[in-house]
Amino acid sequence: MDRRPGLVVLALSLLSLAGFARWQGVEESLATLWLPAFRVTDALSPERVVEAEALPAADVVAAVSEAWRAELRRRPAAPVGRELLSVPVLSVDLARRELVIAVPPDSVLLDAPVTHHGRYVGSLCSWRAGDRVVERDGRARVALPGHARARPVAGVWSASETGLPLHFLVQSEAGVAAVTQPSRRLVAAQDQAVYTRDVRALGDDLPAGLLLGSLQLVPRDRPGGGFDLQRNELANLKPAIRPEHLGTVVIEVTRGARLPSAAREAECLGSPRADGTQLRIDRGRVAGLQRGDWVVSGSQLLGVVHALGPFSARVERRAPPGLLVIEDGARLIPTAPQVDGWPAVWRPVVGQRVWAGHRELGALFLGRVARVHELGFEIDFAELPGTHDVLVVEP
Repeated sequence: MDRRPGLVVLALSLLSLAGFARWQGVEESLATLWLPAFRVTDALSPERVVEAEALPAADVVAAVSEAWRAELRRRPAAPVGRELLSVPVLSVDLARRELVIAVPPDSVLLDAPVTHHGRYVGSLCSWRAGDRVVERDGRARVALPGHARARPVAGVWSASETGLPLHFLVQSEAGVAAVTQPSRRLVAAQDQAVYTRDVRALGDDLPAGLLLGSLQLVPRDRPGGGFDLQRNELANLKPAIRPEHLGTVVIEVTRGARLPSAAREAECLGSPRADGTQLRIDRGRVAGLQRGDWVVSGSQLLGVVHALGPFSARVERRAPPGLLVIEDGARLIPTAPQVDGWPAVWRPVVGQRVWAGHRELGALFLGRVARVHELGFEIDFAELPGTHDVLVVEP
């Protein structure tokens, strides 16, 4: 028997594993042709199958879904004729201080606030200076604080419920979110959490009570050297959220407006349990497959599409960006993998179940907390299911 074809496949596979990207597509193409052989191997090798953890019951999935959606949309209700909708973040540009999000057609307004998890993210802005066009090809731009076209935001800080509040305005100046027009001295508010202020009496529908971030005083030189914060009346806003960690945001849309369903059927190539860190799906059955798409089986999130070949795609087993939910006894804790996204006076425990949330599918099981350290926590992902049939959805 001629072994040369097998040796060619082996050589290309080794090149792919070694990081030679140009060979990965060739190896994936050959792997697609070998799909029937993979099926036979699976059937003849039952010892490769590991008993998977039983997925949580339907009532647990429903409870986590409700908790995830409620926390994501934690903000005052939308005005009459409008409603809140969760939409995916398509791209993040930190240098330009902006996001691009997907929106339903003809449903959003200029300067409308964008939020996440009770935090102010930014506002919808036009595509060009002086233009009123907010939506283009189902996409909209979000101006983060510091963006040249970010809307002014009224903020407030109070030392106590009965104390005299500090009112101010956040305006974008020279690429930073500058705190202007303070109602009194800023020194007491250094590093303190500040929120959006109710200014409906002034004709502004900005929701009140959204976490803006914290005030950072700008040090000023003093005679003899060093800095003097006591005499300083300049401050910038440190936003409450890191945009690179966002996967989904909440916007106001016309009541009834929706994004089209993004679910598509796909098929795993080979045994999906052959590699615990990644799997591969047949790209030919999935129209419009993109990096960042989620791969789902039932109520389990298997991973995120990482690399695209001509005939197949590699799926990486990792948590998507955005809000997660951890089961802590009878409580459901909305959180993030990074420590700065944890609730106050709370810490995850190894072995707790971890969930992601999808705007259309609801709660999706990831696995369990594997390790907790000073930067956050890591996830031990649940065993991959034995089925070849999976679902691909946009974030």
